[in-house]
Amino acid sequence: MTRTTSRRSRPQPAGRLLLDWHVPDFGEPVRIDAAAYLAAVDRMKPDAVYLMAKSAFGCTYYDDALGRRNAALEQDLLADLVAPLRERGIEVLAYFNVTLNDVIGAEHPEWHQVSPDGRPVIAFTYRQMCMNSDYREQVFRMLEDIARKYAVDGFWFDLAYMHSFGCFCAACRREFEREHGFALTPEIGADPARNARFHAFRRATRARFLGDAMRRVSAVRPGMRFGWNHAGDLLFSEGELDAQADLSSIEFHPPFFLRGGIAARHLRTLGRPFELMLPETLGGWGDWTVMTPETMRTMAGIAAAHGGSVNVGHVPYPSGDLAGMMASPVVETISETFRLLGERRSRPGGPRRLPMDSINAPISKPASRAAWSSWRRTTSISTFSPSGNSTDWTATNCWS
Repeated sequence: MTRTTSRRSRPQPAGRLLLDWHVPDFGEPVRIDAAAYLAAVDRMKPDAVYLMAKSAFGCTYYDDALGRRNAALEQDLLADLVAPLRERGIEVLAYFNVTLNDVIGAEHPEWHQVSPDGRPVIAFTYRQMCMNSDYREQVFRMLEDIARKYAVDGFWFDLAYMHSFGCFCAACRREFEREHGFALTPEIGADPARNARFHAFRRATRARFLGDAMRRVSAVRPGMRFGWNHAGDLLFSEGELDAQADLSSIEFHPPFFLRGGIAARHLRTLGRPFELMLPETLGGWGDWTVMTPETMRTMAGIAAAHGGSVNVGHVPYPSGDLAGMMASPVVETISETFRLLGERRSRPGGPRRLPMDSINAPISKPASRAAWSSWRRTTSISTFSPSGNSTDWTATNCWS
């Protein structure tokens, strides 16, 4: 499927939010306090929010016609939040975790991805399903159901991957032999030529799945926008597929600041909006150490220096005294970061790509390159650098 992406001429967003709320269907009842969440959104002022529609557990967060709705969730999250967010002028995308699914995996073990030694693949502690199996049709029907019922602006797909060593399930073996004329066996890695064809098959599987998903959803609601994790990532090197995304997305975790800078330099060459996705914490998704304001501003500055935006994953507490609400320090940190991004972008005649210092501190930009070099030599920017030295994290040629 070849797809023309939509609305690429829209301004680069200042800040986006990912409601990264993976809650299992066991345990005590949970709900997001919609009023408190919307109040926090009003404070943070994002351009877009990605709402959880299906989690890594396999549970859904909406009125699911296929009956996979999270039994512990006491609300229809999309019904509670999509309309109020769009009324605020905020773009809403449905987050959909594609291959991780404990619920359907328990019901249909034959749809699992399978390792070379014949065992079901477990990724990040979750069952990982195969995009060549009949699971694909289940996913497409779920996406169509959401598109019919809710006024979301589009979808953002996560974990739409085959495992690193490939899949050897019955569906993959059958499809591979049909396409290539010889059997798919665990020994395929011993033959470089055949192994190259196996890797091409893996890439084609992902491209076919995402292309079919976009086609099915667009048939229900034309004009939807689509993105997915690692769209535009050089490590995946799937440029033909990624060109069909409406925006590029790459994860960006502290303290790997150089990785974010290199990714942003590449993404800005692709001719479409891009975002660096970071958690609210100092570790990975689900870590408990909340990111400091200085770190978040630094990461936002790296994105902005290359003309990109940031998307901050945030997690309302599922239980306790703050059940259903975001931590106030997280709200304040995001609010201040987004405020600085928006303020710098709105300056008349301002540069399309923003110098790092314009995000991290209210420092006047030196008037020339020579003055800039002198400022760098005499100014401490240790908060910009994981090693505490004077590394320059601004974009190459961002001066304008």
